[in-house]
Amino acid sequence: MRNKKPVSVMRYKTLCLLGAAFALSVAEASMAQSRNVYIPDPEQENRLAIQPGEIEQGTLDAPTAYDAGIIDIRSGGLDPNLWQGTSAPRAVELIQNAPVHTADPLVKDMVNAVLLSSGIPPEGDGEALKRYNVAKLEAITASADISVLESQINRSGASVRTPVFQAELALRKGETAKACSLSDTITEGRADVFWSRLRTLCHLQREEFSAAELTTELLRNEGYENDLYYDLVRVLSGVTKAMPVPESNADPINQTLYRMAATALNAARPGQAFDPKADPELRLSALLRFLDQFSKTQIEQVFSDLAFNPNDLEGSSSFDLESALTNNSAQGVAQLFLLAKTRGNPQSAVPAFSALMKRIGDDKSRKRLTEIFAENIQSWPADIKAQTNLAYFARHSVRHKDVLGLQNLYAALPESQERDRIALAADALGNGFMVGQLGGDIDRRLTSEKNERAIRDAFLGLALGAQISETALNILPQSKIQSVSKISEGDKAVLKANAKARHTAQFLLRLTPILESAYSETGELSTPDIAFIIEQLQIIGLKDFANRIAARDFLVPLE
Repeated sequence: MRNKKPVSVMRYKTLCLLGAAFALSVAEASMAQSRNVYIPDPEQENRLAIQPGEIEQGTLDAPTAYDAGIIDIRSGGLDPNLWQGTSAPRAVELIQNAPVHTADPLVKDMVNAVLLSSGIPPEGDGEALKRYNVAKLEAITASADISVLESQINRSGASVRTPVFQAELALRKGETAKACSLSDTITEGRADVFWSRLRTLCHLQREEFSAAELTTELLRNEGYENDLYYDLVRVLSGVTKAMPVPESNADPINQTLYRMAATALNAARPGQAFDPKADPELRLSALLRFLDQFSKTQIEQVFSDLAFNPNDLEGSSSFDLESALTNNSAQGVAQLFLLAKTRGNPQSAVPAFSALMKRIGDDKSRKRLTEIFAENIQSWPADIKAQTNLAYFARHSVRHKDVLGLQNLYAALPESQERDRIALAADALGNGFMVGQLGGDIDRRLTSEKNERAIRDAFLGLALGAQISETALNILPQSKIQSVSKISEGDKAVLKANAKARHTAQFLLRLTPILESAYSETGELSTPDIAFIIEQLQIIGLKDFANRIAARDFLVPLE
């Protein structure tokens, strides 16, 4: 491979610091923790209503000199001095602008590396550090699974919980009546945006529409902006039946309003996935929309139900890969799922899985299904994966830092351009360019008439530390690269300064919005931009991220 074998809105006024152990990896925790969908029970809601004296009052814990996360430099985290040279107010600003809801796994890992690493907090006095802790907590909880959240609270030993946090936790658990009962007891800070929004929710649930309208109008007049919130209030007030489609719905109040609105309009909601009387297409829609809320067992059960026609005689329903591929209904999607889960027949399982991924429209659902199929993907033969969907399985290996997976794909391919691209990705992911050769494949393509991709590959290899070849020395200085930079000169100057000073947290939180914008808009960065980013990642000591960015880019021609 490449002439050598690759090596391996708002910040709440008060929030409690739930303890250092709260900081866990959302990406890993979402795979490790079970998911259980909540289906509201009115009687249970009444039993869960707050009783007098039940509310725990408290204040934010005092900041400590060391934040102990669940990842450290030995387990994929950052250096303990990640916040050195950074003031607490600057840290708050950067955290609040971080793309915490990104669907891109690389960007997500970068953000989590900052939020979840053990280390010394930024510089500041007690109040400034409390605001930093609030911002950090809000960023972490934005995408935390409820079971993970509760587990970490219990493990942290924190005894104080603010009313805001108690209300949010109740909403995340589906205990709306409990949250509303708590809201009714609030006197101090009652006009705050959080409590005003929660009161609107409670008014709507109690069908107190005039009061809900008044509270909402007060929020508008105060300049509060939240389009999804206002759209959902309009639906629940009967003004419109146009159900909004949220780009991100991590806010617990908006989540609850969405569930209420979906129920009112008979739109897709979690419980419908399990309703045998519901239309199969609606069941599939509900399943996919709320896939991240369901456990693996629940997901498999719904797909199993949908795969068979209940009107058929028992045992008469049958399907195979050919029939499932031509069945464009919810039943066909479910049949592809079951075929992909079948062990012992990868010739059908791998094509079924590939087709299933193409049928599933959004990245969030595909990510959840990939988690469910993780063991299957690992066990499937490389030759079948390469023949079926080389680009997908190569990207999967890069995403999971699986150099061996790339090497197996390489070995399964005949000599070809595709094989060369797998080799480049494997070398990038496994540090194969560091102080190594640029590679005969790149040199050969540099001399061709159409050498744009070869020039980009050369830039990537050199940024990763490869030695420049005579061919590259002759061609690169005269190459004309037509590209539009996504990074301003000011941003470049700050990123370079951060990298040189080893201000790791600052660097990553400035870089991730740039990557998120580039990947979501065009799918890639310009050649000079990506080389610049890789070089700065190398300088600051984040070689793992540099390797992943390069490996990912080497695979782009396969798509």
